[in-house]
Amino acid sequence: MIYTQKKVYDHNLHFSIDEIPPRVEPRKVLMASPEYFDIIDIKNPHMEKGLGNMDKKLAISQWENVHNEYVRLAELGILESVNIISGVPGCEDMVFAANQTFPWRDETGRKRSDS
Repeated sequence: MIYTQKKVYDHNLHFSIDEIPPRVEPRKVLMASPEYFDIIDIKNPHMEKGLGNMDKKLAISQWENVHNEYVRLAELGILESVNIISGVPGCEDMVFAANQTFPWRDETGRKRSDS
């Protein structure tokens, strides 16, 4: 039985924990540079306070701190690489990535992704 939010669910699971493959952490990081970062509209409730009130110098400093930490992890061999793509005018929130993979097609046209 699984207890969630004071409710009891009885699941008949047909696998064991040993059958679940180990999680593989991403070893490559792709970051978008923050030169065009800004808050120009509200896309979620966390952005409301920043609209017209964003400290761009602080935001860039925070981005640099994250980047430097990833570089340090790469130097320690924990990450394979840290890659930067240039920001794009009009894509002000490009610095926020939601996915851990970069999907693409290889030379044969087969769908692939790098983690």
